[in-house]
Amino acid sequence: MKKAKKVLSLVIALVMLCSLFVLPAQALTYTPSLNSGDLGIIVKADKTEVKAGDTITYSIYVKTGGSYTGDFGPWMTTLVYNNKQVNPVSTTNTEFREYVNGCANFMKQTSTVNFAYPIAQLAANLTEEEQAYYTSAILMNGVVDTGLGVINKPGQGWTPEDENTPMCTFKMVVSDDVQPGEEIWVGNHEATYLKNVSYMSPAGGTRYQNTAYDLTQSMAKVTVVSDEPAGPVVAKSKAEVKMTPNSPTTVEDAFQFRVTSVITDADWDTYFANTAAGGNNALTKLGFVAYKGTAGFDLETAKSVAKGGSAAGYDVATTTYVQKADDSSDAYFGAIIQITSAETRSDATYIAYVEYTDAEGATQYAFYDAAQTALLDTNYQTIVDSYLAAYPFAG
Repeated sequence: MKKAKKVLSLVIALVMLCSLFVLPAQALTYTPSLNSGDLGIIVKADKTEVKAGDTITYSIYVKTGGSYTGDFGPWMTTLVYNNKQVNPVSTTNTEFREYVNGCANFMKQTSTVNFAYPIAQLAANLTEEEQAYYTSAILMNGVVDTGLGVINKPGQGWTPEDENTPMCTFKMVVSDDVQPGEEIWVGNHEATYLKNVSYMSPAGGTRYQNTAYDLTQSMAKVTVVSDEPAGPVVAKSKAEVKMTPNSPTTVEDAFQFRVTSVITDADWDTYFANTAAGGNNALTKLGFVAYKGTAGFDLETAKSVAKGGSAAGYDVATTTYVQKADDSSDAYFGAIIQITSAETRSDATYIAYVEYTDAEGATQYAFYDAAQTALLDTNYQTIVDSYLAAYPFAG
């Protein structure tokens, strides 16, 4: 494959087509008002990034301080979450939740878990954004396990080893339909304390006042990432047409549709450094797949066509030329589909791709993140007028 060192001297007259941009949604935040007490409740997930189907193990830590140094008694914790993103790994209390370490010496493992606590009961203490986001709640009760030889009285409670040792764990499963970029919030929201369905108490005593707590870390956030394997990114640079004027107001029916794509220099050095010599870490094919129309396009079908398959309405355009001005420049490649007549002209949906060998010599593919459209038929006259304005008929 040829690796270009400079731009071709032959200038092709091209008219750029438009691109679409999508803005990200605003992220949820958590800023509790119960944030100045000495008794800290901390919820952490065992991972910061998750994929569809992952199991997340959450741990609850207790930070002691001031007059709250330990010898705790019954403990109730209510969790909030969005059930479109995660759900309990099981609705059997002992499979979902476990008291651990110092807490396991007092709390009964079979203590009641209400998996259907009404989230509406917490609405008055949630912001509008939180009301829209949180859909479900789980109330986890905690009572003394007399079978352990303890009773609920001073001196027989439980005391955390330290703030880095979990006292309770629970497990949630990520839903299959989450999308990369989504943030998942799960934890012991301050709304549950203000509603009196979360609390701690001293052994043999009454529950602490809400002013005792610091809940700044009582909610845990994880981010959904793609389950696609890591690899290079192929992105759209531009889509263009080349026409042949045959009068001041018209062009020949036949024209070219060209898609140019870009690969960053960093990805080139990581995945394609041996392209000129061949072998591992080398490009073997570049191009794009175009579908005739904007309705009925199927991304998986287009990918299968890029990999050598065939399907009605899908065409492949390839190239062997890569433009890379120097060793630190991004790489560009363009492929062309010929529109031969008015009868063959149509709108197009397309994705560009590269085929390459990885470090082990296996064949891999990289595609656009999303399909693109070109309204070559719907906007044909506008495209013609724009082209003729830029490149008038020469006679």
